[in-house]
Parts: sequence; C-alpha cells; structure tokens
Amino acid sequence: MIGLFALALLAGWSLIRWFLVVMWKSLRPEGGKWPRRIHLLFGVMILGSWFGWSFWEVEGRKMYWDFRVWQMCQEDGGVTVYETVELPAELYNYYADRNWIIPDKTRLASSDKYYCEDYVFYYHKDDPQVTRKVSRIVRRGDGEILGEFVRYGRGGGGAARAVARIKFLLL
Repeated sequence: MIGLFALALLAGWSLIRWFLVVMWKSLRPEGGKWPRRIHLLFGVMILGSWFGWSFWEVEGRKMYWDFRVWQMCQEDGGVTVYETVELPAELYNYYADRNWIIPDKTRLASSDKYYCEDYVFYYHKDDPQVTRKVSRIVRRGDGEILGEFVRYGRGGGGAARAVARIKFLLL
C-alpha cells in the first residue's frame, strides 16, 4: 500500500508540475519587473497551497487529532476512585480466578456484587475516528459508582484512505 501511495503522490505532483509549467509559459507577462514578480508570487502561492494540502491530507490530520487526544488525556484521562471496598478472601479468590475481569451489567451472575458499565463517546466519526471511553465499576446493591477509568483513542487515518482521496481528486 505504501508503494501505491508513493506512486499516486508522484503522479499527482507530476501532473500539477506539468500544469503549472504550461500555465506559467502561456501566461508569462511581457514588460516590467512588477508583472513578473506578481506572476512569480502567484506561482509560489499555487505550489505552496498544493504542498500544504498534500501534507494535511496525508499526515496533518493525524497529527492534529493525536495532539487533541493527548490534550484531552491530560485534562481528564485516567483513573478516579470514589470509594474503596475491602474484599473478603473468597471474593478476592473469585475475581483472581476470573483474571480480574468484572462482568458488565448484561452478564451478571447472581453471586456478582459489582459490575462494569462502558460508555463510548465519539468526538470525530470520520477518518480518523476519535473516541472517549469511560469504564465504571458499580456496586450492584445500591448502584453506587466506586470508580471510573477514562481513556481517549484515535483510530484510522492511514495512508490507504489518503491515497483513495488523492486518486479521486486527480481523476
């Protein structure tokens, strides 16, 4: 896939370069310095905008959302403990035998005193996908929240999707 991406990017750059050279030669002003400077400035602006768009399409969007995920994790990510509970030896062994997996509300056994609730919030559903997941441990008897774990994540945004967008725009 990386090879296809490189070929698509090279083809796109070559096509734009050819178009700019043809347009540059056909629109070259005759005369004084100022029309030529304006012509040169216009060419640099087109080339810069093409380069900027290519960077944003391939890596910029991922870098932006990676930074936003890092910021959100710094603000409220992590574990928050609201209440601690002492487990008797039999409950400790029960959860240790189950590899410390606490069941969710739909898979509760009659002997389970605690369950887990998971909530997923989507900040960005497009490519890349950015989510906030909250996992809460709840006491079964009174519904009291004992603690929660907040984490953020970014998924997607790979080069294959960017190549598809570039191919669509070039064809």
